Amino acid sequence: MASLSTNWYLRDTAAGRLQLPDYEIDDEGDIYLYYGEVFCRVPECSKANHNYKYTNNLRTHIETHDDVSLSAGNVGGRASQKIIDEAIKFYKRLYGGVEPGTTTTPAPPASSPPSSAISPAATAVYDPVSPSTTGASILPVLPVKKDGTVHVTNMRAAVAKMGHKIPCESCSTRTACCKDINLCDFFIFFDCGDMHPRAAIVEPEEEGETA
Repeated sequence: MASLSTNWYLRDTAAGRLQLPDYEIDDEGDIYLYYGEVFCRVPECSKANHNYKYTNNLRTHIETHDDVSLSAGNVGGRASQKIIDEAIKFYKRLYGGVEPGTTTTPAPPASSPPSSAISPAATAVYDPVSPSTTGASILPVLPVKKDGTVHVTNMRAAVAKMGHKIPCESCSTRTACCKDINLCDFFIFFDCGDMHPRAAIVEPEEEGETA
């Protein structure tokens, strides 16, 4: 189920840059997990940025929380296409409703949530200043100019050395490729520092700050 949204979900949540929405609750008062979730969304969890690798591992962790019960769905086995589609929509909503590599106008949330949930997923909050909690990155550093903007020529050269062809699937032309992190697929291959695709909701400015 790999997609740009799921890749950024894994990276930004582990780094503490993406504050995930609250869980959806079904009619029985149980929380609903989407296919592929690996981070705990229980409020105030001390391990919120820990990647549990597999959703079943996450379920085991969540069961250690008091006063939290899990929906019986999505427990091992092969996931149906419907479950996968619902999960992809959830990850897309974390980044404003569209894949970071598309320019399509975001579609509104589905009118009916998953059968085991009673409300669509809330949006996420992006914190661009939280330090990484994952240690040194194993990814190459994104080439940037002195002013901090992406060095397009050097990025394209690095992408080519990785064996990828320019443009990416989301950029229409070579000229457009490797310029906008919200549009280009190739940024996920680099350690982008504080540069990240737009999350669904950006944290408000501190009081007294000017635009």
